[in-house]
Amino acid sequence: MIKKTMILLLIVTISSLYAVEPGDLSEQFHELVDSWLNNEIDSANLKINIGHLEAKLLSEKESWENLYWLARISLIRGQIYYENDEEDLSVAELERSQELMGKSIAIHEHSDSWRIMSEASSLIMIQKGFGYIILNVSRSQDQAEASLKLDPNNARASLIIAQFLTNAPFIAGGSVKKGIVLLEELSLRDHMIDEDEFFIWLTLSEALTKRKRHNEAEAAHQKAFSIYPNYKNGQTVRIDGE
Repeated sequence: MIKKTMILLLIVTISSLYAVEPGDLSEQFHELVDSWLNNEIDSANLKINIGHLEAKLLSEKESWENLYWLARISLIRGQIYYENDEEDLSVAELERSQELMGKSIAIHEHSDSWRIMSEASSLIMIQKGFGYIILNVSRSQDQAEASLKLDPNNARASLIIAQFLTNAPFIAGGSVKKGIVLLEELSLRDHMIDEDEFFIWLTLSEALTKRKRHNEAEAAHQKAFSIYPNYKNGQTVRIDGE
C-alpha cells in the first residue's frame, strides 16, 4: 500500500549561477504557501488565491517565466485535489503542470523547472500505485538530477533524492543511511526559505525514526514545527513502498 502523505515542496537556496525562481510572483506565491502550510488558510482559499495569480499570468505575454509559474500553480492545484482524494483531477493537473513546464524548458532550461517536473512525476506515481512507481521512478530521479546539474545548490531537488533514498525499498535503490547523510548536509545550509527548511527537518525526523534514533528524530521534529507550529500531520510528497 502506498502510504499517503502530501504537500508542496517548493524552492531552495540562491545559487551564484541561477536565480532559483524567475519573475515577480515569488513573494505573493510564498505568502500563500506559508499560510497554507501553517494552516492559516484552507485548501479552498488557497485554490481561489492561486486562481487570481493564474488569471494575471494568462493576461500577459507568454514567456518561459510565465509558463514556469503557470506550471507551479497547476502543481499546487494537483496537490490540493490529491489532498481531497480527487485522483483523476489531481493527475490531470499534474500532467498539465508537466506540459507547461516542458514548454518553459524548451524556451529556457532552468534548474527549478526540472525540480517541478520531478515533483509532479513523484505525485503522479504515488497515485498510480507501486507497479507504476517501479516502472517510472527513474524518470523523477533523472529530472531531479537535471535540476542539480544546472544548480547544485537547489536543495529542493536534493530533498527529492533524499526522500527517495529514505523511502524506497533497498532493491529499488533505497538507503535510509545515505538519505540521512544527505538530509543532515541539507539541514546545515544557510539562506533557506521557511518552507524548505521545514521539509528538510521533517523528512530527517521521519528517516531517523526508521533507524530508531528516536531522540534525534524528536529534536528534528521540534525544529520543523518551530517553523510551522500549526502544520497538519502527514503532508509531504514522497515515494513510500509501505
